[in-house]
Amino acid sequence: MIADNARLIVDMCNALAGVKGDRGHIVQSSNRCFMSPLVSILIPCYNARPWIAQCIQSAIDQTYPHKEIVVVDDGSTDGSLDVIRDFSDRIRFETGPNRGGNVARNRLIELSRGSWLSFLDADDYLLPEKIKRQMTLIASNGNIDVVYSPLIELIQKTGRISQRLVEDDDLYANYIRWVPFSSIAPLWRKSAILEVGGWNPNQPVCQEHELLLRLIMAGKRFELSCEPLSVYRKVDSSISRRWPLSHYTRKAALTDQLEAYLVASGKLKGKHRLALAQARFEDARTAYAYDKEFAENLIRKIYETQDGFYPSGDRAPFLYRVAFKTFGFRISESIAATVRKYRRFPVSARVTIVQCNCGAEYRRTKEKFLVPHNAICAVCGAALESWSESTHVSIYELVERPDRKPD
Repeated sequence: MIADNARLIVDMCNALAGVKGDRGHIVQSSNRCFMSPLVSILIPCYNARPWIAQCIQSAIDQTYPHKEIVVVDDGSTDGSLDVIRDFSDRIRFETGPNRGGNVARNRLIELSRGSWLSFLDADDYLLPEKIKRQMTLIASNGNIDVVYSPLIELIQKTGRISQRLVEDDDLYANYIRWVPFSSIAPLWRKSAILEVGGWNPNQPVCQEHELLLRLIMAGKRFELSCEPLSVYRKVDSSISRRWPLSHYTRKAALTDQLEAYLVASGKLKGKHRLALAQARFEDARTAYAYDKEFAENLIRKIYETQDGFYPSGDRAPFLYRVAFKTFGFRISESIAATVRKYRRFPVSARVTIVQCNCGAEYRRTKEKFLVPHNAICAVCGAALESWSESTHVSIYELVERPDRKPD
């Protein structure tokens, strides 16, 4: 203990002199010396054998040095625990009966030693700079409780990856739009999560948004980092994909709670009303196939506050908008269903093959109705290309994976 304290003092003195100690935990910023906090990367796992190794390795590969990796296996029956044990010299892990994702996350918090937490689902993974970039932001503003970022989305069946832009840094508008928030992209202050009671074990879907809403309503401080450095893998087994109506009903309830909070606190602005109307419209379009009455109720709620609402965005192409304005929501959906039934071919697209430096080959399509941003190689994490068009995006579909990930 005495030796450790002595070494710590030496490292601090070196930092004050501008010398980096070999531990890499002392940083100097604006002539001030900071001890870089321990970050706990927390991985709940249930039956994720195909992906858990990549997930854990991405945590190990984080360039931020002061980290720990903790895994809780939530009663897996597919051999996931055998893979986890292969990493036992570089992680801490625990196993037990299946009790659900949020129970596992709360147990991970109990096991964690860090003051900052990064949750990572077992079928997802992080790019190497994720923690370091977010901790750099925290070092410049010690008042932050949550750093949130957009995601890279990887469709497992096709290898297709895409990203969606964050329009602005308005916390409430972004929550309403739903897009930048997830469980894996944020970096969370541990004490803030504990103060609001941790993850809700009784929340089957929209789990991160339920926790985020409690943090927002508790006045916790959020900061947006626009860099997408977390990869979310879309698989058919996800809860929201198996029970989509449950997802949209829970989402509607959370959005209503936020709206009531903003009204009561005098924080509801015009841009929030517009975001609420657009989000409810988009959810109504998706939910209509599962529960017409629920979808129509969402549309009625729009007109309670936005009498002149006119939809926009990708979910409202020009002809749909004309039908919506002329005939209303129900008839517009009937027309759209008929069109989908007879539209057998996708929009034409120019297709080329591009290759990343790691050897991965991609089929690139440039389509007009999608959303723009950069593309990241699903194998090595390198940027493929940047596109400047404001109404286009390049979607990269993995054609050939190299034999091994490059060193």
